[in-house]
Amino acid sequence: MDSWAYARSIPSYAELTGKKKKPIISEFIQTSGLGKTQVWDVIRRYLQSGFQTIALMDQRYFRQISNAYEYKNKPGRKPKNSTVNVGKRITAEDTKNFQKYLKRFMSSEVKSIQNAYDDMCGDCYMEHVNDNGIYIEKLREDRPTYTQFYYYIRKHTTEKDREEAKKTAGVVRNDSRVHIGTVMDGIRGPGHKVEMDAQEMDVSIVSEEYPEVCVGRPILYIMIDVFSQIILAYSIALDNNSIVGCTNCFFNLIEDKEELFKKYCQTSLAFEDGYTFGDIWPTGIRPAVIKMDRGSDFISDEVARIAGELDIDLEHVTPRSGSLKPLVENFFKNVNRQLVDLLETKGLIRRTYGSKHHQQSCLDINDVRAIVLNHILYHNTHVLEQYQASPDMKRKKLALTPANIWKYGCENLSNPMYLPPRDEFIYKVLTPEKATVSKLGIKYQGMRYFNAEDDKLNNLMFHQQLKEKTMDIRTDPRDMGHIYYLQEGKLETAALDPFDVRYRDYYGMSKNHFLALEREYEKTRAESKEHNRQSRVNLRRKNKAIIAAKSAGSVTESDTQNMIHNRKIEKANVSKELSVANRFGLTDNQVSEIPKASKETPVADKTNISTTKPTVIPQSKEDKIAKMRENSKAIFDDDDM
Repeated sequence: MDSWAYARSIPSYAELTGKKKKPIISEFIQTSGLGKTQVWDVIRRYLQSGFQTIALMDQRYFRQISNAYEYKNKPGRKPKNSTVNVGKRITAEDTKNFQKYLKRFMSSEVKSIQNAYDDMCGDCYMEHVNDNGIYIEKLREDRPTYTQFYYYIRKHTTEKDREEAKKTAGVVRNDSRVHIGTVMDGIRGPGHKVEMDAQEMDVSIVSEEYPEVCVGRPILYIMIDVFSQIILAYSIALDNNSIVGCTNCFFNLIEDKEELFKKYCQTSLAFEDGYTFGDIWPTGIRPAVIKMDRGSDFISDEVARIAGELDIDLEHVTPRSGSLKPLVENFFKNVNRQLVDLLETKGLIRRTYGSKHHQQSCLDINDVRAIVLNHILYHNTHVLEQYQASPDMKRKKLALTPANIWKYGCENLSNPMYLPPRDEFIYKVLTPEKATVSKLGIKYQGMRYFNAEDDKLNNLMFHQQLKEKTMDIRTDPRDMGHIYYLQEGKLETAALDPFDVRYRDYYGMSKNHFLALEREYEKTRAESKEHNRQSRVNLRRKNKAIIAAKSAGSVTESDTQNMIHNRKIEKANVSKELSVANRFGLTDNQVSEIPKASKETPVADKTNISTTKPTVIPQSKEDKIAKMRENSKAIFDDDDM
């Protein structure tokens, strides 16, 4: 083999150049399990080192110095003007404290970074020093600075994390969302869409009947029209997240608002020419759409049923999105803003330590109703400064009060829809239930209801007798004293017997209270049933013993002849035994015993009463009867028989 051929048979590193395939390298990569880039890096370092085998080793293996730098002093620029608490080098213990109080900062909605830092200093960086012989507690000078703690929090949390810790994720998302429309989108005119919501008022009230007893917060329900922002209905009660509170607001739609002012505010209002109270606060309006949140009362089946029977659509906003119903939320804020200073030290509820709002409460629920009614009157008549007026409103120089906007919309856009007649509306809002009717009345929850003025009901009761027939009724969860039903389209009322003292306290009792009493009485009813069973058993045992003892000594059959005459004799004996003188000892003379028939009584003459002790024992039934008649002859004479 010539030298040229031999040279070509020896592998050459020159063959690594170029873009042609390199099967030897590819085979090595597959068999070694190394990465392609890693193999080529090793080859490159080997060639660049002049074929030094040391280049094939990872140089990090020979490094003995750690990357961690041990700081002896606090790194960074020194403060210019600070002479106390210039900071320190952060140790593992400091980092542990930072982690602990970072969690406390993130777990509280109201704790600030400054408050968290102060808590950390007070718990972890205090020392006792001798001050002229007196040991006092003070902050250590070698404590981390506020800036160091602040930097740690900013480095280990994001701005979104901090916002959600203080507000919740839903509120942050709602506050930062883009507003691409207004509440007026799709509104056709007055009464088309309303917003409805409930809120606990920030005031503690007392009982109307017992002013010294605190009963907590009242619940305010509001229904406000979107187009005009006029308030259509309200309710003040103590029912929260309850169908009762919700229907209270519905019933207010048909109430006489002027009478409410006279009742609770003790005032009557005078209006300009052309205006009535109905212009300021309309009555009987049926909204086409009600916008609500997802409270338990608003998404209940009962509210859906009421809305369906009244032909009202319900629109539920997404959770934690109060800005989607801004009108009613803004009204709640305005009410609280107006009352916050007036109610200070008079029951105003503040979320501060040591607040005595319950002890300081003095208003009752009627006072709160008067306050809210005054605010509703102000709201419906005040000028809406931020309301966007239409060109026609501007041309007419319309004062933009909710009452004026409502009247303008009714005259120029569309008239609102109205609720059905009063009786029909009340029937649809009341709760549907099942009852039975018989000659004993209408039976509901185990109690009997009557309506003496309904002839058709009385006729039905007569024909039913004791057979019970199912009957559709409506109930008011606020009052167990009455039930309601329709008779030929007319709303009829049946009530508990008003003359029965047992039913007196059921009038005005809520259904929840009634059911609670029933649950409490179940145990008493079960104990009473067991008591009766025990008493019956004892009764039967005693009576059984008496009968058994008497029947054991009786071996003859009773004589049934002359039963009427014998009964008169026995009656006379019983009468003498039960006489007042004999029973209560009202005579000084000893009352002679009434002779009784006995086996030892001898046969005697029927015309004379024997006074001698008998010596002959009668053996026959006839002898006994003869002796009984003989002993009773004088008694018959006394009774004029």
